[in-house]
Amino acid sequence: MDTRILTVLQYLNENIAEPICLEKLASIINLSSSRFSHLFRSETGDTPAHRLKTLRLEKAKALLLNTCLTVKQVRSVTGLIDKDHFRRQFKQSYGVSPQKYRNRFQHTGDLLSTPIVKEECSIAHLTYK
Repeated sequence: MDTRILTVLQYLNENIAEPICLEKLASIINLSSSRFSHLFRSETGDTPAHRLKTLRLEKAKALLLNTCLTVKQVRSVTGLIDKDHFRRQFKQSYGVSPQKYRNRFQHTGDLLSTPIVKEECSIAHLTYK
């Protein structure tokens, strides 16, 4: 994969909670927005906006299962601020609402065998790498 796209993907992961626009991503690797969009799609098969949405939803899913953060805190940490929009996107991607997802899989362990972290319930203690 093109190293410029890897740089952008790393930026997306490290800044997942921040508002991110196409122009900002393009400027990171010194390309125009249109050239960046074309390169990103040719390298990943996806648009930058869709990839960011997917990364945010995957992070939200992991936080719902592995932390005791509230759904509101999860939205904040992942940059998915609008409650209704988050709920719709999550349900569209995973078939259930965020709270139902947590209730169904966190308690039964049907989805993951990863232990649930109960010690830390503060956003301030979360790190992303």
